[in-house]
Amino acid sequence: AITHYEYNKQGEVVSIRNPLNGKTTLEYDTHGNLVKKRDANNNTTRYSYTREQALKSRSNALNQTSILNYDEKGRVKSYINPNHQSTQYFYDKLDRVTSTRDAINNELNYKYNNKAQLQAIIDPTKNQTQYSYDKQGRVEQEALPNSKVVEKVYNKDHTLKTIIREDKSEINFKYNEFKKPIEIEVQDTSATLSAGTSATLSASTPTQKLNFQYNEVGRLSSATSTASTGSATIELFYNRVGEVNKEVQFNSLVVEKTQNVKSSTKTLKFLELNITIKNDFKTQTKTITKNGKYPITIHYDKNGVETKTVYPNNLEEHYTFDANYNLINIKTGKTNLHYEYNVNGEITRKNSTAYKYDAIGRLTASTGSATVAATFHYDKAGNNLNNGAKYKKETNQLLENNHYFFTYDARGNLQTKTNKVNKEETSYTFNTLNQLI
Repeated sequence: AITHYEYNKQGEVVSIRNPLNGKTTLEYDTHGNLVKKRDANNNTTRYSYTREQALKSRSNALNQTSILNYDEKGRVKSYINPNHQSTQYFYDKLDRVTSTRDAINNELNYKYNNKAQLQAIIDPTKNQTQYSYDKQGRVEQEALPNSKVVEKVYNKDHTLKTIIREDKSEINFKYNEFKKPIEIEVQDTSATLSAGTSATLSASTPTQKLNFQYNEVGRLSSATSTASTGSATIELFYNRVGEVNKEVQFNSLVVEKTQNVKSSTKTLKFLELNITIKNDFKTQTKTITKNGKYPITIHYDKNGVETKTVYPNNLEEHYTFDANYNLINIKTGKTNLHYEYNVNGEITRKNSTAYKYDAIGRLTASTGSATVAATFHYDKAGNNLNNGAKYKKETNQLLENNHYFFTYDARGNLQTKTNKVNKEETSYTFNTLNQLI
């Protein structure tokens, strides 16, 4: 697969021809700014600039325009999207952003210390996240709005040594001489710690370890996860150009990958399966077979956009896009799924269902013959207030709605969901890495 580039006398790329023979052309002004880009389907994007050569506007193939405005110092003052909704930016005397204001007047405010380091972020509900730094300017503490603190400790070589999480459990890091991580030890207090209590760490505190090994050229060769339930290892092997061509997974499953550049073919082998992926750039197709059978053929246009999929039973699925490459129709057999969009690229209709949005892109209503009409409301933090939803102010955690109560552990993971009517409780358990188990 070869991509060809052409240049003008100034060394600017003026055309790109992809492996599918699709040609994109580019035009520049006398200052070297890109002013026009036309793809292989003749869809054109145009750009304009200020006298100072800063990007002023971008108009897409549907003539939908985004605009950037600047102040007298050349700082971005506002961004106006194609629907004429504006986001504003404010600065201090040192040209630091002090606040942003969106189209519905929600503000994010930023404070700095006397060393010009970010000290606090204040959200529209006045919740503050505060930062403190060590002598080297590294983040040392992050104080969360719920009064909990995340701390970071560093080694002398500036590598991260320890993260002390909000529940006081630690994540410890070890490195080799090349500063690559060889061990990550994650402590867990979730077995004995519930929301609102303090942690007590000891030698018996449950931990999970992740160990890493590297080959002679520094590529990751194995990763081992060890916990109280046992250990699991994944091994990686590479070809001459550094691509993974074999994986031995934790369950001893072997996955082999091969690639033939000349025939544009990739093969994936595991268990008794042999998956082959073959690109044919002349016919603009990709064929996927399983053990040499059951072909799935994917067709593309000159820009590499998928236009049709033919399944093993000869069922065809066709895809249609507008000039901005928004998907507007999927035809599967005799069934059509149709989409419409507003100038911001948000879906306004899916078959008979219509959607509306507010000035910052949040869904506010859905109506249609196939759905029950619904409206959606939000608080200043962006939380959905439908179904009687109530949230904890400092963390924006959902506490209850019309049907359930919710509780959380000390790290913010969902702990229980209790039905308000029959009192049935569903419990959730997370491991040291905050993964649901």
